[in-house]
Amino acid sequence: MQIPILDGQYDLLESLLWDGQSLFLGPAHMDRLQKAANFFGYPFDQIKIETELHQHCSGLPESPHKIRLLVDKDGVVTCQSIKISSVSQPIICRLAEFPIDTNSPFLYYKTTKRSIYDQAMATLLSKYSDFEEVLLWNQKGELTESSRSNVVIERGGELFTPPVDCGLLAGTYRQYLLQKGKIQEGIIYLDELPTVRSFWLINSVRKWQPAQLCVSG
Repeated sequence: MQIPILDGQYDLLESLLWDGQSLFLGPAHMDRLQKAANFFGYPFDQIKIETELHQHCSGLPESPHKIRLLVDKDGVVTCQSIKISSVSQPIICRLAEFPIDTNSPFLYYKTTKRSIYDQAMATLLSKYSDFEEVLLWNQKGELTESSRSNVVIERGGELFTPPVDCGLLAGTYRQYLLQKGKIQEGIIYLDELPTVRSFWLINSVRKWQPAQLCVSG
């Protein structure tokens, strides 16, 4: 399936971990990028993308960096890198005030068009300053993801992450953990969150990050 490029004011985006020697889950990121390009009708030249990506990384020091890989509507490739610094843990989260629209394609494909996430964060920041991440949810009261990560909770001694059908990005690290049998899919309802003993934010750059839900008014 392919849809029009819409306003064309966004790039396809992948965020990868350069561990100092190689790109973590590189093939999985290329596969996801190609699916996004096919969906939005963007050019996709894998050899060109991988060549520019590896040329960029070859100039980096042997220390972990986050790589932002961008492909625009003309197929122009841009690579940016940011040294990964430590962050305080657990990551304090708040629930978004309004549900997402699960019909938006920008939930399922990673691009620089992030108004869904930005608006959810901005609405909370206008009221609170005691959190670092926003947790999104859909019209059915199902948890979906955070603005930068997938979510995993512990339930009955097992680890669950919401299905993509709930309205979320299929993260490459999420898929890796599913394939390894480390986690499984399962709907997570908002009304069960107060009983959740442990949950994490996961992505391919920072992997597992312990998280904590702030519910105070």
